[in-house]
Amino acid sequence: MDIANLIKKRRAYRAFEKVTIPETLFKEAARLAQLAPSCMNKQPWNYVIIQEPNHLSAIVETMSSGNKVWNRNSSAVIAVVTKTELDCEIGPKKERKYYLFDTGLATAFLILFLTENNLVAHPMAGFNPEKAKEVLGIPEDMEIVVLIGIGKKTEKIPDDFSENQKKNERERPARKALDEFLYFNRFG
Repeated sequence: MDIANLIKKRRAYRAFEKVTIPETLFKEAARLAQLAPSCMNKQPWNYVIIQEPNHLSAIVETMSSGNKVWNRNSSAVIAVVTKTELDCEIGPKKERKYYLFDTGLATAFLILFLTENNLVAHPMAGFNPEKAKEVLGIPEDMEIVVLIGIGKKTEKIPDDFSENQKKNERERPARKALDEFLYFNRFG
């Protein structure tokens, strides 16, 4: 699949059917994430793949109620973990920090690879980071940037989804017009 069609195919669906995802697929996704550019090739990203049923249930319990509803059918969850010291800190006061940008860029590669393999990779911010760190054994000085629910899309939308969740399963949410965020030569 060409990259433009792959990007168009990627959606943050929530209606999942559980499937077994081989560890080799996650390893290949991580290998491709390694190829993402990063400041001075520091590669600040870390991924924790959660598939074992008890661990998966425990991480779902750290999520907001809206995310718990649909993650009960996730086949896996990926925790994206980093910290500022793992990447470039530039400027007289080290005020320009690259760790979130570089980690996000690598994670986009990972998400696109999973999409190409007919999986949904749905990033989410709605979780309790302290509880999630405890469940996953993440060191205190590290940060969970995002959790990503992984599953196989199903056409059957669960009845307990909110009306907004049901609507977003049926149609892609609207995107901003280009003139709201794209500028040439100067901002605004």
